[in-house]
Amino acid sequence: MELEPQELERVFRERACGLDVHFAFVTACLIVPGKGKRLRILEETFETNVKGLKRLKAWLTEHQCEAVGMEATGVYWMPVYAALEGAGFDLEVANPLQIKSLGGRKADRKDARWIAEQVRHGRIKRSFVPPPNSGMPASWPGSAVSSSRPVPASAMKSSGPWPNPASPLRLG
Repeated sequence: MELEPQELERVFRERACGLDVHFAFVTACLIVPGKGKRLRILEETFETNVKGLKRLKAWLTEHQCEAVGMEATGVYWMPVYAALEGAGFDLEVANPLQIKSLGGRKADRKDARWIAEQVRHGRIKRSFVPPPNSGMPASWPGSAVSSSRPVPASAMKSSGPWPNPASPLRLG
């Protein structure tokens, strides 16, 4: 799908992705330059298991994504963030209250696309995510993390799509 550009809005990122993260899957929408001044909208759904997160990372790399935005709801975003951390993407985790206050979305694909547009235009106010092994409590004021990394075992039941929480998440 191609769209006409928004002439009045400043573009901060030419290649921006929005993720709508759920327990078993993540919906991704990537906005990239198209022909002329048009935009290409690429949409894909990935499982939140190790194989699916590797596919997400490869897909974003293949399309030369610059920035990835996601909403910090529950604990589901944490394995996705961990999988993409250090891969060269500018990761933006948004506070759910900020996302909700901006309004204008309803379904998963629309959520991902809406987040991609917010990232592209620099509208996401980042939540603080403590660096791994920083010794800083994840519940630090202003943190997007509601419990310490790695993702807590309570969020990663053995029947779930994620790897065993006792083993580190390694994607390559």
